[in-house]
Amino acid sequence: MTRTIAVVTCLAVLGGALPAAAQCAPPAPWLPSLTPMCPDGPALAQPLNANFAALLDVVQQKLGPVGAAPRLVAPQLVGPVAVDGGVSVAGPLVVSGTTTANGPLVVNDTLTVKALTTRLLSVQPTSSASYGPGETTTDLQATFVTDVPVTADLSYALNLMVATNLQTTTRLLLDGAELTQARSVSEQRLARHAGRALTLLSAGTHTVTVRLVSMTTATCDPTTSTHVRALTVLLLGQ
Repeated sequence: MTRTIAVVTCLAVLGGALPAAAQCAPPAPWLPSLTPMCPDGPALAQPLNANFAALLDVVQQKLGPVGAAPRLVAPQLVGPVAVDGGVSVAGPLVVSGTTTANGPLVVNDTLTVKALTTRLLSVQPTSSASYGPGETTTDLQATFVTDVPVTADLSYALNLMVATNLQTTTRLLLDGAELTQARSVSEQRLARHAGRALTLLSAGTHTVTVRLVSMTTATCDPTTSTHVRALTVLLLGQ
């Protein structure tokens, strides 16, 4: 009889209601959607499962659905990054270190790569000018400084009136050395020139100049629609 009473008592205790989850302050930082587990408190299935679901939701917001390719939303990467496959970014991408992508890189928003930017220098004089006869340095000049080696895309256009229909020549010079030249045989005394060169520059100070060679006086008046005088310097990689 004694043994029977002991068994019944144990069953009564085990069959009682489980204790409720204890209430305590969560550590910081903390997600509001998570339920903290207090010291010496019970770990119940319902709050545990809810916590796992909340964490999964946060991970999928950052990296995309589980089982799919990772998707980064407005990532900021600090340090070298190596990617062996294609990368598609739906928001701004900021990279502070070296990035190597062995597959396609698609950015549908702003791409900012520190130490890799562009600079655009434009020279478009608004006053009238007269050159020649002989070889003359025009006012299409630009001096700039690069802190690191860069690729420079240099282009110019020079349309002007000459005294007679003779051949004229323009020369594009970088630091005094000729990169390219353009010749023009004037039609109705309008001589048209255009030139472009792509070159690699070392760090330092550089000067780009356009010179004109003409046997007669040549003039350019910006108020005349057919007269053009412009120099563009595009620096890539600084």
